[in-house]
Amino acid sequence: MINENKVKIMTHIATFEEKEKKGAMRIAQYDKKDYIGFYVIVTWLGASVGFFLLLGMLLVSLVNSQMLQISMTQLCIIFLAIVFGYILFSVVYIKISYHIYCKKYMHAKEEMKSYSLYLKRLNRLYDREELEQARVGKGENK
Repeated sequence: MINENKVKIMTHIATFEEKEKKGAMRIAQYDKKDYIGFYVIVTWLGASVGFFLLLGMLLVSLVNSQMLQISMTQLCIIFLAIVFGYILFSVVYIKISYHIYCKKYMHAKEEMKSYSLYLKRLNRLYDREELEQARVGKGENK
C-alpha cells in the first residue's frame, strides 16, 4: 500500500535535491572557514585584477596628456595615493565579500537542516514500516 505521507516527503526531498545541487548542497559540504576564506580570496583576486586594469587604463590616459608636466614629488604623491586607495579598496571589498559569503553559507546550512529533517522523517517512516512488517511476520509464524 502506498503511504501518502512518505510520497510527499520523498517528493519534497527529490525537489530539494534537484533544485539545490549547485547551491546549498555544494556549499554545505565545506567547513565555514574554508568556504568563506576561499571565496573571499577568489573574489578579492578578481577585484584586484579589475582595480589594476582600471588603474592601468587611467595611467595610460594620463601619460598621453600630462606626463611632461608631472614632477617627481607629484609622482610620489600619486603613487602613495594609489597604494592607499588600493589598501582601502581591498579592506572594504574583503569585508563586504566576507559578509556576503557568511550569509550565503548560513542560508545553505539552514536549507540543509530542513533537508536533513525531511530525511529523518522518511527514515522514521521506513523504520515504522519495518517494525510493522516484523510484527506481522512474527504473528504469522505462531
